[in-house]
Amino acid sequence: MGRVYNPGEWIRFWSSLTIYDFGCSMSTGSTGSHGGGSVDPCRWNLPECEEDTVDTLEPAPDQGSFAQAPGYTVRTNGVPVGKSNTACQTYPSSVNCRPVIDTINVGDRFLPACQRKGDTVGSNSYWVYGASSHGTSGWIPSWWIDYPYDVLPGVPDCGPPSGRAAFEANGGDQWRNLPVSGVSGAVSDIIDVSAIELNGTRVVYSIKDGQLYEANGGDQWRNLPVAGVSGVTSVSAINLNGTRIVYTIKNGQLYEAAATSNGWVNLPVSGVSGSVGGSAVSAINYNGTRLVYTVNNGQVYEANGGDAWRNLPVSGVSGNVGGSAVSAINLNGTRLIYTIR
Repeated sequence: MGRVYNPGEWIRFWSSLTIYDFGCSMSTGSTGSHGGGSVDPCRWNLPECEEDTVDTLEPAPDQGSFAQAPGYTVRTNGVPVGKSNTACQTYPSSVNCRPVIDTINVGDRFLPACQRKGDTVGSNSYWVYGASSHGTSGWIPSWWIDYPYDVLPGVPDCGPPSGRAAFEANGGDQWRNLPVSGVSGAVSDIIDVSAIELNGTRVVYSIKDGQLYEANGGDQWRNLPVAGVSGVTSVSAINLNGTRIVYTIKNGQLYEAAATSNGWVNLPVSGVSGSVGGSAVSAINYNGTRLVYTVNNGQVYEANGGDAWRNLPVSGVSGNVGGSAVSAINLNGTRLIYTIR
C-alpha cells in the first residue's frame, strides 16, 4: 500500500495569485450540472468579495512546473477550493472547508494528493485535497472533477488530521499518564475527546474519521461507534441524572444525542434564538439544567436547555469572552469557562 497522505502536508507550487477570500459558510448540497456553465457563488451564500494577494510561492522540491503535472481539470467554471483545517480534514464539506481560497475553471489543472469521504455533492461523497495550477492547496468535491467515477485512481485515502491517541492521567497515582487501550485496542487517530463518570464507571467519547465512539472503562475499554452520530468534528458529554447526553458539532450545527432504551436519539439543537451552532462545544449539568457553550466566530455563547435553548453571547466586566476552544465546569454552583485565545 502506498503512503497515506495527511492533508496538513501542504503542497506548494510557484505562482503569484490574486484570489477572493469568501469568509463565510457555503450552502450544503449544491450540485450544479454535469455540463458546462459555472457555479453561481450566490448558491454558496457567499458575501461580497474582498481582494487579497497571495505571496509568490517557492517551487516545491522535485515537483517541477505544475503545467507538467498530470492532474485533472474540472467539468464546470467557478469551482471553489476550500481551505484545509481540522474540521475539513475530518469530514470535508462546504461548511467545514472554508473560507474559499481559490476558484478553478475548465482548463485549470488540479493535482490530487489524497481523497476521502465527506458530504455528498451531486451523487459523489468523495472530496479531494490537492493543489491547483494557481498555486493554492485545498479541498474540492470530487463531483466537480472531470472524471467519470467517484474515486480517483491511484490517489490514496487521506489519513486522519493527526495520529493523536487518548490518554488518561490519574491524579490519585501521581498523575500517571497512560494511553486508553483495551479489548478494542488503543483509542487513537482521534481529533477530540470528552469523558463522563457514569455510576462509578469511566466513559470516554472520541471522534475518529468523523464518527463518534464510546469507550467503556468498566468493560475493558471496549470502544464502539455511537449509532447515528457521524460527520462530526467536536464533542462534549454530560451525565444528566444517569442519562448519557453527548453534544457534537456537524457542519457548524450543534446536535444533542441522548442514550435511550431504544438507542441513541440525535437531534439538532434549536430554540427561541434559532439554531445553535459553532466550531467547538462544551456542556455541563448545571443543577439539572443542560448548559451548552459553543464558539461561534471567536465568540463564546451559552445556550440554556432550561430556557428553550436561549443562546446568548457570554460577556461581563472584562468584555466579551472569546477564543478558539472552550471547556466549562460547574464548581459548586458556579459556572467556570476556560478558553484558548
